[in-house]
Amino acid sequence: MTRTHGLVLVGLFGFGCGDAKNEDDTGSNGADPSGEGFGCDVVEETPLELDGTTPTGASVQDAANILDGAHTATLTWNDDSTTGLTVTITEVSNPRFEDHEVVSSGSGPTPAIEIECNDQLVFDIQISIVTEDGQLNETMAHTATQIDGATSPTLLVDLATTTGTFNPTDWTEETFDEVSASLTAEWTETGIQGLIDGMGTTTDGQIAMASRIDIATFAAEGL
Repeated sequence: MTRTHGLVLVGLFGFGCGDAKNEDDTGSNGADPSGEGFGCDVVEETPLELDGTTPTGASVQDAANILDGAHTATLTWNDDSTTGLTVTITEVSNPRFEDHEVVSSGSGPTPAIEIECNDQLVFDIQISIVTEDGQLNETMAHTATQIDGATSPTLLVDLATTTGTFNPTDWTEETFDEVSASLTAEWTETGIQGLIDGMGTTTDGQIAMASRIDIATFAAEGL
C-alpha cells in the first residue's frame, strides 16, 4: 500500500524556498520573481543553564527531563505492518534560546503581511532510533527544540542516509528522481508520538514536481 499526497509544481527559477537554515518550524519563507526573499532567521542566541529558565520563564530542566531516556512506541508502516520502536536520547546539553525574526534577503523590504517567527529552546543531544524489524538502526549527534510556549520538545531527524535497511523508495509505488524522508516526534503525557514521511521530487526542465509520501506513524502504548 502506498499513500502519496498532492503534486506540487514549482518553477525552479521563479520561486525561492529559502536556504537550509530556514527550513525549520520557526516561520515562513518566500520570494518574488525578482529574487527578493524573506523568512525567519536566528538574530540572537542566548546560552542557558540546565537548572535555569528561558527568557519567557519556561523551565529548561523540565524540557530536558522529557527528552532524556529511552522512549518506546509501536510503529505502523504504510503497508499496515507494525514493529517496536525505541528512541533513546542521552547527553542532553548546551541549552540555548534562539530569537527568530523576519529577515529579508537582497535589498527589498520585508513583506507587508505579518509573519510570526517562533522563538525556541534548543538542546544538543545524542540519539539512537531503532526498530525491531531492522529497518532503522541509527545513532547520531543531533539537536532537539521546543517552541517557546509549547509543552513538549520536538525532533526532526533526516533519514537520507541510514545504517539500517530503511529505504524511502520502498514505501512508494511511484517513480521519482529523488526521494527523501524524515522522522518527526513530540511528547504527550503518555509518551512519544510522531511520523515518518517522505518527499518525492521529479524535475522536468525548469519545473520541479514534488509529492509527500506517508511512510509510517508511531505512538507510545495507550495513544
